[in-house]
Amino acid sequence: MMLTASDVSWHLGGRGEGRRIVRGASLGVQAGECVGLVGPNGCGKSTLLRMLYRSLAPVPGGQVRFNGRDIWRMSAREFAQQTAVLAQDASQGFDSSVWDTVMLGRLPHQSAWAKDSAKDKALVRERLEQVGARHLAGQRFASLSGGEKQRVLLARALAQQPQLLFLDEPTNHLDIRYQLELMHLLKALACTVVVVLHDLNIAAQFCDRIYLMQEGALLACGAPEQVLTPQRIHQVFGVRAEVDVHAATGRPRIAYWMEQHAA
Repeated sequence: MMLTASDVSWHLGGRGEGRRIVRGASLGVQAGECVGLVGPNGCGKSTLLRMLYRSLAPVPGGQVRFNGRDIWRMSAREFAQQTAVLAQDASQGFDSSVWDTVMLGRLPHQSAWAKDSAKDKALVRERLEQVGARHLAGQRFASLSGGEKQRVLLARALAQQPQLLFLDEPTNHLDIRYQLELMHLLKALACTVVVVLHDLNIAAQFCDRIYLMQEGALLACGAPEQVLTPQRIHQVFGVRAEVDVHAATGRPRIAYWMEQHAA
């Protein structure tokens, strides 16, 4: 396994105190996989992801390992040289050009006060081309549309040359076309992906495996058709569902509805 988490928990208000947001979660991610984390709002998906990418430390006893090493025994620089993150709030606070925004992805590989090298510049051009955003290089990041910003931020993450890419609801606030384009880009990448998604159909179409969360715990893991069953969807989300196979994609397709209660 490239990434493993063993019995990780996190408590609101400090270690061992307050409300448990994530409790005893264990998972594994193999090289080359696209693994999705799904579940209702507030179930702990983003908190678990933040423990996986070293933003939050689990309570004592839990451990996250990357390529066999405890991530908290790695330096932040070393971890950033091998992994990259596209967080929910990643589009906030940038008032620079698209080029400079993507160049930030090269920082973990540069020595202090070093100028951008020819290799850095070539990688930034390649990554912008890869996400279809090279024509935006001279524009201000703040002037871009939501879909364009996501492309640029993905290019910045890819400029880190990560083995493992973490994403927290990358399709949020994007229209249908941009959602599909972004997910197709992720599937075409030569790296491992761990992604939090709230759209079960997007997860079913693009993820190799899915972890389903409920109330801070991992309830199920497996291929989308194994995890996203009508019974589990009803148990976790409280809605009725029908699951079939989409004729065009060959992947599971989910329809939902609410039960009507008599007055």
